[in-house]
Amino acid sequence: MSYEILARDLMFSKVVVAEIPTKYGLQFRKGKDATDITKARSKSVKNGHGKIEFELSMLEVYLKEVLKKA
Repeated sequence: MSYEILARDLMFSKVVVAEIPTKYGLQFRKGKDATDITKARSKSVKNGHGKIEFELSMLEVYLKEVLKKA
């Protein structure tokens, strides 16, 4: 559930990286950082083919590669 909420917030509002552990209950995987979230968002837009529902779903998948539950 927290991946879905984070994906939506990344697409439609501003997210402070320092708040991710407390607000979403997620932490970065080893070797990952905020730049990987930016890359995940870019990949989701590219692979979502302009359909917001697909972009959000793809972003959730890519976020799971960058973040893990705390």
